Amino acid sequence: FEEAFRAAGADGSQVVCLTISSALSATMVAARNAASALEGETDVTVVDSASITAGLGTLVILAAEAAEAGADAA
Repeated sequence: FEEAFRAAGADGSQVVCLTISSALSATMVAARNAASALEGETDVTVVDSASITAGLGTLVILAAEAAEAGADAA
């Protein structure tokens, strides 16, 4: 995650990471650990989607549309 977050935020962009449900996977924990390691270097927000498959896909599309419209990650 650290490498991906660094690359995504290299231009100063905020990075939003939507993970699959933390109840089903440790993915969110790994993403949060990476975000913490990059604190002060890259602005990363990790979000537990509390979902999987189609539900997560819908959230990703909505987040991309919001980012394109200029929404803040917070």
